Amino acid sequence: MNEKPALSVVIPAYNEAERIGLTLESVGRFLDSLELPYEIIVVNDGSTDSTTEVVNTYIQSNSRIRLVHCSSNR
Repeated sequence: MNEKPALSVVIPAYNEAERIGLTLESVGRFLDSLELPYEIIVVNDGSTDSTTEVVNTYIQSNSRIRLVHCSSNR
């Protein structure tokens, strides 16, 4: 990410491994259409599935995605 984001989208996630990929793709496409600098922040709220791994895969292809990890579900 080269520019300071004009928009931050926060996505809370708890055991969302099956859905988070499609969510990131859909939100990313929409934000790309706005043509402004953005960031997507996924807050992993203590997931016990592979949510972290799935998000990390998307981070590799989109530097505007960030992951915040909470060690336990709140």
